[in-house]
Amino acid sequence: MDRMGVLYRTKDFIEKHLAETHNLQMAQLPLILSKIGGVNDLLTCDGSGTPVEFPAGPGLEKRIETQGVQDATQWIRMAVKQFDCASGERD
Repeated sequence: MDRMGVLYRTKDFIEKHLAETHNLQMAQLPLILSKIGGVNDLLTCDGSGTPVEFPAGPGLEKRIETQGVQDATQWIRMAVKQFDCASGERD
């Protein structure tokens, strides 16, 4: 088996067993967000950790101003609140 195959199988094994032993569920995160969504915060008080911004939507009349996801935990907290999940809740 090649190196990438071994890495994939190892990662998959760890994720599955962590999920089973700690009652966790995999959450898929977006890679980019709309700039106006307000999910990304400045990472530092002085503004030196500003998100990377770029236009998206080639072929659209007006492109969408987007940002790369800066903090996955911020996005997860918003998703948990949106879906009204209780602590330790599954499904």
